[in-house]
Amino acid sequence: MMKNLIPSPEACFIDSGPMYHIYTEPPEGEVLFVSEEQLSEALLLLCMAAYESASTILAYAIMSNHIHVMIRQGNPEEFFQIYRDAICKRSLGKKEHATFSIWRAGYTKIDSLKGFRSELAYIVRNPYVVRRDVNPLSFYWCSGFLYFNSMVGALPSFPAEKLTYDKKRQLFRARTPRIPKGLTLISDKLVNPASFVDITTVETLFEDARKYVTSIFRNVEAQVETAISSKAQVLIPDEELLPLIYDYCDKTFNGTRVAVLSQTQKKALATHLKYRFHSSNKQISRLVGMREAEVFSLFPLSSETESKELSPAAIRL
Repeated sequence: MMKNLIPSPEACFIDSGPMYHIYTEPPEGEVLFVSEEQLSEALLLLCMAAYESASTILAYAIMSNHIHVMIRQGNPEEFFQIYRDAICKRSLGKKEHATFSIWRAGYTKIDSLKGFRSELAYIVRNPYVVRRDVNPLSFYWCSGFLYFNSMVGALPSFPAEKLTYDKKRQLFRARTPRIPKGLTLISDKLVNPASFVDITTVETLFEDARKYVTSIFRNVEAQVETAISSKAQVLIPDEELLPLIYDYCDKTFNGTRVAVLSQTQKKALATHLKYRFHSSNKQISRLVGMREAEVFSLFPLSSETESKELSPAAIRL
């Protein structure tokens, strides 16, 4: 009987080379990408930064005020420097240029298969956590829709090389455009991410679609750890926090419903949510059924911290 010659995900992770999660801090109160045209440019420039830094993109999420990218091989600092410089060159107004010129990024080196799965799921979850109208598995400005999706190959696209010379110059903003091999476009201005994201490696490392989807929607605790490690503000939607509350009540209070918990038990639950899942005071008040004043007396906030908690612009997730 022949042995299974398909390498394990662990072996594939080791063979894939160094991986990094690159993430940017949102400028205070600034929106960086307003229109689909700007998002299209941001996506194209990710592709070009990977090309020019000899990196390979595994995942991305482009939000209105920050980005997340996972690369393998290459240097994350070089990748981001190239990306930021390219965006600065395309910034039309002085204010935009000033904002992008001071843009900073953090980097997390991924040192295990488990870490890879958690970091990628964190990236894919970003749009879904912030916006109620987004399905992370069908949002074009995030790579979540690319994996384990048989319809990706059916996207109508054509080789970038087939653009006319003038359109190449217009798209790549160069007299003699350098076009990555195999790059395809959906339209004259919209790059096809399936032509530059390393889908095969991601699918190999997740092994199957079920593990991929489970990592995104059910492994919430790992997402909290990833957010903390990248110094992000943790944000878990009520819908995902409720099952964790029920589980805690089952194990700690013998299945007592939240509505009939004693005040002492509610305080214990509130403390668990605050320090395990970094829930906001308002979220605790809402889900535990405690008065806001009581929650704020348990977990006092400075005026600066409170404003960040209540301001969507402060949320990087």
